[in-house]
Amino acid sequence: MNNRMTALTNDLATAVHLARTEAIRRGVSVTVCSGVTIEVEAPSSADASDTEAEPPKNYAGECNSSRWNQGWIVIEAGTSPNELIWSSGSAGDSPSINESSGESVLTFSPRGHLSAPATGAEFWICDDRGAQHATQFKVTKSGHASVSKTATPNSSTCS
Repeated sequence: MNNRMTALTNDLATAVHLARTEAIRRGVSVTVCSGVTIEVEAPSSADASDTEAEPPKNYAGECNSSRWNQGWIVIEAGTSPNELIWSSGSAGDSPSINESSGESVLTFSPRGHLSAPATGAEFWICDDRGAQHATQFKVTKSGHASVSKTATPNSSTCS
C-alpha cells in the first residue's frame, strides 16, 4: 500500500510540476484537469510499423469533475480546442485522492503562480488504513508544491 500511495502522489506531483513548468515555458496558462482520461488511438493499418500509439493533440471537453481518481490531463488553457500536453489514466479506487475544497482544476499563470484556485490546493492521498497513513500534497498560491506524511487530516478527509 505504501508503494501505491507513493506512486499516486508522484503521478499527481509530476502533473502539477509539468503544468507549472509548461506555463512558464510557453508563456500561457496551463491547467491540470481532473476526472478526465484520454483514449489513445491504436495506430492505423497505414502506420502498422509504428509501435507507439499517439494520444490526440487537442482536447475539446470540459473539466467538470472533482474525482481525481478518474485520471487527469494537463492542457494549454485558453485555446480552442485546448492543446493536450499530458494525460494520466484512472488510479482506481484505492488509494484515493481527495482535494480539500472539491476543486476540479489547477490553473497556472504564465508566471507559474496558481491562478485557480486562487488560495492554493490541498490534496490528501488516503487508503484503507485510514488517516494515520495519509499523505498530504499541497500547492501554494505561488505555485510551489510539497508533500508531507506528518500532517494530520481532519476526520472526514480520508473517510
